[in-house]
Amino acid sequence: MIKRYQKDDAMRKAVGDIRTDGVVIVEGLFTASVADELFSAVSDEPDAQEPGGGEFLGDSKRFVNALFARGPAFSDHLLLNEQLL
Repeated sequence: MIKRYQKDDAMRKAVGDIRTDGVVIVEGLFTASVADELFSAVSDEPDAQEPGGGEFLGDSKRFVNALFARGPAFSDHLLLNEQLL
């Protein structure tokens, strides 16, 4: 089961869960305007792909490569985000 955290939670437990489970969800990590900015930079690419990922991902996996090459918004909001570090 994927564990969920809020953006203001202490991330020490989340890091342990990532080591154990490989993934966590951090709710509210980005404001709606930041999420819209990031999504608008990549939204065309996944729509052009055939979904995959098998049964585990509900045959709905799509991917985006080279996020940091798409503009400074990705490094500003992903690479430099203290909650993600």
